[in-house]
Amino acid sequence: MTAALHKDDFDAALTPGARAAMTLDYVELRRAEGEMATQLLESDGTLAGAIAIDRDCVLCGADRSASRLRYFTKGLRIVTCNVCDMTYSQNVLTQEADRDRYVNSEVPRFHQNIRANPVYAMLEARKAAYFVARLGSFSPRRGLLLDVGCSTGVLLDAARDAGWETVGIEANPDLAAVARGKGHEVTVGFFPDVLPPDLKPDAICLLDILEHAERPVDFLNQVAERLPADGRLFIQAPNFDSLIVRLEGASNSTFDIGHWSYFTPKTLDAMLASAGFRALGTETVISEMDKIRTFEWDSIRRVAHEISGAALSEPDDLNIDRLHALGMGYKVTGVYARA
Repeated sequence: MTAALHKDDFDAALTPGARAAMTLDYVELRRAEGEMATQLLESDGTLAGAIAIDRDCVLCGADRSASRLRYFTKGLRIVTCNVCDMTYSQNVLTQEADRDRYVNSEVPRFHQNIRANPVYAMLEARKAAYFVARLGSFSPRRGLLLDVGCSTGVLLDAARDAGWETVGIEANPDLAAVARGKGHEVTVGFFPDVLPPDLKPDAICLLDILEHAERPVDFLNQVAERLPADGRLFIQAPNFDSLIVRLEGASNSTFDIGHWSYFTPKTLDAMLASAGFRALGTETVISEMDKIRTFEWDSIRRVAHEISGAALSEPDDLNIDRLHALGMGYKVTGVYARA
C-alpha cells in the first residue's frame, strides 16, 4: 500500500458490495450493543441511578440547565450547550461501570468479528494508512507513535509500515492479544493509568476515544503532558454535524452508551484549544452518501441548510466533495500540535 490514498478510498459508500458484505456482522454488533444497553437501564428507560452521574457542559463548563435537548435515546439525554454549541450527554456512567463494559461485556467480541470481516479489514487498513500519512505530513519526524485504544492494531500496522516505532494501549485483553500477535508492544488498561511515567511518544493517536472521556478537557491535558513540545496528536471522533447523523437522528448508532460527547469540526478545535493545542488540519471523512440518498431530497436540503447554511437547490448540488467541504462527513478528524 505504497500509493498515496484519498479518503474516498476507504468510504464504504463508494466501494461496490461493501455494505452487503458487512451487514450480518453489523447486525450482530448492534444486537449485542442493544442487549448491553438494556442491562444498564431502569424500567423507565433512563440510565440506572446507581451507576450514572450528571454533568455540565464538557467544553465551557456552563450549567446543564443552559442547554437544549436534542435527543433522548438509550437512556441518554443528548443536549447542546446554548453558550458554546457543544453537544454532549448530560448523564454518563460512573468510571467503574463504564470501564467494566470494555473488559467484561460481549460487545468487544463482536467488534473483533467485524474487524475480521475481509471487506471491513480492507477499508480499515486503507483508512489507517491515510491517517498515518496525514499525520506524517504534519510531523517533524517519524519517531514513537502511541495509539490509545489500539484495538487489534490496524493503525499500528500502518504506522510501522510508514517507519514509525509503535506502542499501544488497549482496554480489552482479547483485542490487545491480536495486536501483540502482529509484533506490537501493547499494554492492557486505560490511558494514562498504565503508561510508563517516562514514556514520551512523538505522536499520540486517539481514534474514537475522546467521545468516551467523561471529562474530555482533563483527558486532553493528560495527553498534552505526554507529548514533547513538537509532538503531534491525531484525533478521530463522531461528527454531530454529519448529514447522515442528523437525518437519522436518535436512531443513528453514533448515539450509544459510552459515547458521551459529540463533536463538530468547530467544537473539536475549540476543545483542543482549551487544552493547549492548535489545529494543523481538520477535516471530515466517510460520506455515508448511499444512506443519505435514501432520504427525500427536501429533507436532505433542509437538514444540510440547518447544519451548514448551504442553499442546495437540486440533488446535483450535493456531491461527496461538497459534503466534506461543508464539514458534514460521518467522522471529524484533526491533527494538532502543542500551542
